[in-house]
Amino acid sequence: MSDIRYIADKLYESKDEYISKRDASLTVNAAVTGSESKETMEALAAVLVNIHHVPLADVAPVVHGHWIREYHENNVYSIHFVCSNCKTCMETTRYERKCSLKFCPECGAKMDESEVKDEEKSNA
Repeated sequence: MSDIRYIADKLYESKDEYISKRDASLTVNAAVTGSESKETMEALAAVLVNIHHVPLADVAPVVHGHWIREYHENNVYSIHFVCSNCKTCMETTRYERKCSLKFCPECGAKMDESEVKDEEKSNA
């Protein structure tokens, strides 16, 4: 029993990680199916009920993108960077080689994709 308490305490202390209620329920259900003890089955059934009643977290999937550099003939003093996800245009000075923003201010895309992916998409 002390092992279970230790694991529960460690989970309580850890940062939030978001999991699917369905996946958690399937995992517990598999344990219920494999159990031969009535007490264990009842305890796991109670866990299933508790999982069902856990409130939903307000999370959104992470969208990934990258900045695409564009030069404009009408303004030689600036470079435009376009979000690969929503096509929002960010203007910078001519001396910036890359856009320093880690997220697109318009769509929230995390700018951690390599530019090669976009080129591969256009060649396909």
